Amino acid sequence: ASQYGSFTCSFTVDIQPAGTTTITASGVSVATNVFNIQPAVVSVMPTAGTVGTVVTIAGTGYGAGDVITIAFGTNSSIKQTDASQYGSFTCSFTVDTQLHGTCTIITSGGVNVVKSKFFIESAIYSLLPTSGTVGTSVDVCGTGYGPSELITIGFGDTANIGQVFSDNSGYFVKSFVVNLQDYGTTAVSASGNVSGTAINTFFIKPNIYAVEPTEGTIGTIVTITGSGYETMDAVTIA
Repeated sequence: ASQYGSFTCSFTVDIQPAGTTTITASGVSVATNVFNIQPAVVSVMPTAGTVGTVVTIAGTGYGAGDVITIAFGTNSSIKQTDASQYGSFTCSFTVDTQLHGTCTIITSGGVNVVKSKFFIESAIYSLLPTSGTVGTSVDVCGTGYGPSELITIGFGDTANIGQVFSDNSGYFVKSFVVNLQDYGTTAVSASGNVSGTAINTFFIKPNIYAVEPTEGTIGTIVTITGSGYETMDAVTIA
């Protein structure tokens, strides 16, 4: 305290349960006042990602032992956990199938509700198979697009090898046949007309896909046809 008995100081609110909390200033004399601790989501990590991303959320300022319910977008209860004796919690959940864009996280415990945000990005989460020869049929599965959004599938040097509309949850499945392209890792893209582009990869293998004729005598002329080799590759026939 100053020579006149006054003081000013600052402190940071530490982890304590929600509600009215007493502040006591003790010297030779004692005085009290009150401070109301409110709930807060102090961390969402990460704040953006695709369907399937694991999100860890931490909060403070809830009631001691409160049952905390996490709502995520259209999912009213994606996770539940209990607050500690100090009103804090940490839990994780996996982003389920929802639409592209900003998604609201609602954290409820007792009478306390806090909102935060997570951004759902588009993704090609599955290619079946992930490698094959020219002529292979590939199933592309994606999530995180808009409802009924037109999605264009690109493959290597082919900008549009197929198109499909997503469903009401932003999910799609589309098949295409590997066309004549070079050997090696090839980009597969899924571009929405609203939500952007997601990319995955497919590996093109070499293949002898035709031998004509397949039998004959010595002196027979045989023609073989192959695909999936590198551009200008020197091919040796054995």
